[in-house]
Amino acid sequence: MGIDEARLNGSVAYDYDSDEKTLDLRIGLSADKLGSYEIRLSLNRARKLVDIDVSDVFAKAMMNPTAQLEEFGKIELVSFDASIEDQGLIENIAYVENLSSFSYANALNNGTPIDASLSSKRSEKIKRELDGILDEDGLAALDAFQSEGGDLKIAIRTERPVPLAKLVKNDKLHRDISIEVDR
Repeated sequence: MGIDEARLNGSVAYDYDSDEKTLDLRIGLSADKLGSYEIRLSLNRARKLVDIDVSDVFAKAMMNPTAQLEEFGKIELVSFDASIEDQGLIENIAYVENLSSFSYANALNNGTPIDASLSSKRSEKIKRELDGILDEDGLAALDAFQSEGGDLKIAIRTERPVPLAKLVKNDKLHRDISIEVDR
């Protein structure tokens, strides 16, 4: 990515209520000259995640991945918040994509301008995938972030808790969740 000696910092914190079986998870990650990322996740019926035996889960997943999906799919999503602060990552990604799209003769020239059309092509694909889930403002914010960087906030709220199995199957999500994207 053209970043020498970028320092990476991270943090993980959680709160588990054993009576309610709710889990609130917070994960933060930042890298100098690239950006920072923070997520907050709230889950119901999360006892399976707290009592996890990693070696057992991997062994079972190798033998019967569908059973593992069903078992963990009962955990319910309540909310998800993500915050991304760009400090050069978007520009570096565009530069690398730009280099890979040119001939070697042009790619060796470090002064090659970044082509914003690569970001717009990626945005069109995302728009098709998120059609019906995000409103026009959310799509515009996502598109602007991909092409210009800056800060992006994503919030997912559920009208009622949604089992993770439904999320994996993409089973009519627009009825159960709302997604807000702000820039």
